[in-house]
Amino acid sequence: MRWGLVLSGCLTEWDRKFAENIAGKAENPFWRPSKIQLAVLRRMVREAMGEINQDAPER
Repeated sequence: MRWGLVLSGCLTEWDRKFAENIAGKAENPFWRPSKIQLAVLRRMVREAMGEINQDAPER
């Protein structure tokens, strides 16, 4: 759901390649990320969501 944001927000070449690789693997319904992959995925989503939250107006 948020992976498009992650892909568009990749800051390094490594992050972009990793995200594209994961997107390809995720097409297989039986694939599950390793613990290390999951940690990197969560970091990338947090970073992408953090950028969005910073742009949101304060209430």
